Amino acid sequence: MAPSNFFEQLFNDQVDVTKLKVKRRGISNVRWEDFKSDICKRIDVTHDWAGLNTKHFVALYAVLHERVYKVSPIELNERGRIIVLAMSKTMFTRQFDCDSLKMSSFFLWVWNREYRLEQWREKKGIQGRRISYGYQFSNYLLTEWRINGHRDFAEVKRAAL
Repeated sequence: MAPSNFFEQLFNDQVDVTKLKVKRRGISNVRWEDFKSDICKRIDVTHDWAGLNTKHFVALYAVLHERVYKVSPIELNERGRIIVLAMSKTMFTRQFDCDSLKMSSFFLWVWNREYRLEQWREKKGIQGRRISYGYQFSNYLLTEWRINGHRDFAEVKRAAL
C-alpha cells in the first residue's frame, strides 16, 4: 500500500528531502537592496507612490530612517524584516485597505515631521528618541496622522530628506 501523506512518504525514505522547496517568508538581502533602490528612485526622481506593496513600506521605513538619522536600522536584518513585514502587512490591509497612496502619505507625514524635529534637536543640542519600526507601524502614529487631517498624498509637503 502506498503512503497516503507527505509524512509517511518522508519517513519511508520515498521523498528526497534535498529536493523539497522551502518557501521564504522574508526579504532576502539581494531583494532588500532592490526594494531600497526602488524607494530611493521614487523619493529622488519619480515621486510615484502608486503600486507599493508591504515590502516597499518596510524598505521605505529603512530608507527614511537612514536619511533622517544618518544610521541604518540594524534590527532590519533578514530575520528582523520578517517581523516588520508582518506589521506592514497588517497596517496596509487593515488600516489603509491596501491603498498605497494613503499609506505613503502617512509615512511621509511621519518622516517629514521627524526630520523637522531632528533638525530642531540638533540645533538645540539635545538627544531624542527615534521612530522605531514598532512605532512606525503602530496605531498611535496613525491616530495622530488622522487627527491632523493628513489623508491625501497631495497635502504632504516634502522635506529635504
